[in-house]
Amino acid sequence: MFLSALLLADGGLNIVRAIRGTGQGSRVWDFINGSANVTITLLVWLLRDSLGPQGFGPDSAQK
Repeated sequence: MFLSALLLADGGLNIVRAIRGTGQGSRVWDFINGSANVTITLLVWLLRDSLGPQGFGPDSAQK
């Protein structure tokens, strides 16, 4: 869960940098990278319950 939250935060920061134009790279690249990170995080959160421990480790089985 910690890595997913970290990836979500990084994606959000990249999107904000792209909108504000404060990143060191291209605005388009920052936006695409941030959007991909957020999408991957959301997919992991949606699929972790259906895949169970074999898919995402023992933390997903503990609730």
